[in-house]
Parts: sequence; structure tokens; C-alpha cells
Amino acid sequence: MTDDRGIGRSRIGPMQTPTLRDVAEAAGVHAGTASRALNPETRRLVNVETARRVLRAPESLGYQPNPIARSLKTSKSGTVGLVLPDLTDPLFPPIVRGIEDVLWPGGYSAFIVNTDNDPERERAMVTSLRSRQVEGLIVATSRPSSRATTSSRSVATTCSRSAASPAPARSVWWASTTCPSSTSFSHH
Repeated sequence: MTDDRGIGRSRIGPMQTPTLRDVAEAAGVHAGTASRALNPETRRLVNVETARRVLRAPESLGYQPNPIARSLKTSKSGTVGLVLPDLTDPLFPPIVRGIEDVLWPGGYSAFIVNTDNDPERERAMVTSLRSRQVEGLIVATSRPSSRATTSSRSVATTCSRSAASPAPARSVWWASTTCPSSTSFSHH
């Protein structure tokens, strides 16, 4: 079934999120073709008219790419874990804002977790972030012994010198706030 623009209508229910397959069905193409047409880096591999038809379908369906599905395919989550000892401490909001200001242009988002200065909760939060395949960790702690939390397994992160030139590195960033008047950062 097609609408007045020549775009097929799929059978998506009111509570279902449209998938890439739905976009492909609506455009009358294979899911692989729809994927290539939606990706600016591979769009040139698709016939121009087919690509136009595919590009119109997501809007009519309300389709949004699924970052979880994308991360399974690319092994990149586009996320960095930010572990804080106390979200209510006025020291952290400007730091978080600065971190997000740097991550966003590089296509990354932060998963922010609060540990309440509890070493067990910190370990659990780092484990949880790792299970979500974060590409890096930024850990703020008041305990130097906390480095053991992440040292058992390295975590890959992509740091950008600028949004245009990413420079990959395997690292964990630590912020030590043992003295209220100073904050020092170290890179491992």
C-alpha cells in the first residue's frame, strides 16, 4: 500500500517503534538497501531515486535510528561513563557541563552515575557502565584506592583534539578531589 507520495505504508501499531525493516518495506526496498541509503557514507552506492524514496520513508513513519542496534553492528556505543562521588556537590555541575561540551561535538554522550562516596557502589557502577560498552570512563573520586576499580580491565576511549580529528587512545581519566581547594587530573 502506498500514499500519495509513492511511499509505502507499513503495518506499525500505535505503540510500536518503526524499525529499519519498516522503512525498507515502506520504500519498497531490501533492509540492506535502506541502511545504505540512510547512511551518508554509503548513500552513493544506492540509485539516486531509490535513495530519495528511502529518505522520505523515515519521516512518514516517525523512524529514528536505534543506537543500540548500531552499536551491536559497529562495536561503538558513542558513550563515556562519568562516575561522580556526589551529584549534589556544587563542584561537579560545571565539570559535567564542560565534559558534555567536549563530548557532544565528537558524537558522544555521557552516562552519569552517582556513587554516594561508597566504594562498593562505585565498583558496581563501573561494572554496570562497562556492561553497557562505554568507550571510556571518567572517574572522580576522593579515594586514591579507587583506581583498582578500573585497573583490572582497560577501557577504550576516543579523545578528540577537535571534533574534526579524532585521536583514539585507551585510557581512563581520574579526577582526585581529596583537597576541597584543588582538583587534579591524571590520565592512565
